[in-house]
Amino acid sequence: MTAIAALLALWAQARNDLPQAPDGVRIRQVATMGPGDLQPTRIAAHPKGGGLFVLCLNGDLWQVDPVKGDKRVVLPAETYMKAKVNYLQALGLHIDPGGQFYIVVNERHDEDSPVRSHVVVYRGRSGPSDPAPIDVAPYIMFDHPWGIGPFNHGACRISIGPEGLLYLGVGSRTDHGERGKDPRFDPNGETFVTAAILRFDPKLDKPGIEVFARGLRNPFGFDWDDQGRLFAGENGPDADHPEELNWIRLGRHYGFPYRFGCDEHPMYVDAVPAPENLVFERPVANLGPDQLVGGKVTHTFPPHAAPTGMIFYREGELPARFKGQFFVTLFGNYLGKEPTGFALVTMKIVESEGRLAAETHNFLTGLRRPIDLCQLGGRLYLLEYIKYDDQRLPRILEIAGEK
Repeated sequence: MTAIAALLALWAQARNDLPQAPDGVRIRQVATMGPGDLQPTRIAAHPKGGGLFVLCLNGDLWQVDPVKGDKRVVLPAETYMKAKVNYLQALGLHIDPGGQFYIVVNERHDEDSPVRSHVVVYRGRSGPSDPAPIDVAPYIMFDHPWGIGPFNHGACRISIGPEGLLYLGVGSRTDHGERGKDPRFDPNGETFVTAAILRFDPKLDKPGIEVFARGLRNPFGFDWDDQGRLFAGENGPDADHPEELNWIRLGRHYGFPYRFGCDEHPMYVDAVPAPENLVFERPVANLGPDQLVGGKVTHTFPPHAAPTGMIFYREGELPARFKGQFFVTLFGNYLGKEPTGFALVTMKIVESEGRLAAETHNFLTGLRRPIDLCQLGGRLYLLEYIKYDDQRLPRILEIAGEK
């Protein structure tokens, strides 16, 4: 089979591999991202008619026409990243209401001892005649030791909050707070800027770092509801602990690496003891009916479901029953025998027994690895990430109301 024939076969397979839509909803494939395109990690909608933008792991930024599916690289990584590094992770993308872009990159500097992670938040503005970013330059920079073993979750989700401040999630550099054994890497646990959500003032030229909340192993997705409350998903450790949705408030601690799920102690012989008098916030309880463990209330998702992208849906084309709920992508497990995740779920925040809880329903199941989503106009756009060894292609799906 020729290369062109192979591409056509993948395209045909992709178009015939759409998930079953709920009543009143239609699904359409907008575009694929590959092969040759590195793994896509984030999708964002331009607020002023610029369509969709997709960030890839290597730092390339693509623009995608949501109607035609046309795509082009508008910001190659080498044009704005000047440092030559062994490895990088581009994991955050946000376009604010004024059309200003924020791109989050984690650089690994192997020449340093211990190996250093250099986090850079790049900022650039939309061009006068083209919405693609121009004048892209480093805006926020800070360092921490690169993670031990395979655990460098990195700086990831970035977004402007309701009060106009800039929030940045930074994942952990350990699995469960354990000490490392490789002499090239700092053996100690978390740092001032890891396993946390940070906050910055974007009106300042050189904003200082404020730690908004701690104890978050990997807050890859977060958003605010219509009451201004911040909720964040959290990926759990290799052990089979439930993964979490948390109501994030200033100065609170959400357990990592000392507690998981509903006050569960880590399933590790080298678990780190919790400091005395440290108060932990409980995750949001999942009342179901979906994404439960053993049919019981879960805090909050099954182990290794991996919550990633997350938005609060206020209104749009979808049926009215979906208004006022969070949509959360569950990336799916790399660990375990039974697949978990690979879904898009809705979560309605309610009160139960004096605490916040969520009524969770599967919206789409049997997905590839859904990693992020955004809203453009009245429609949702879901981004699927595919590992380099998968025979399928990453793609963008449009989720709309029936005509």
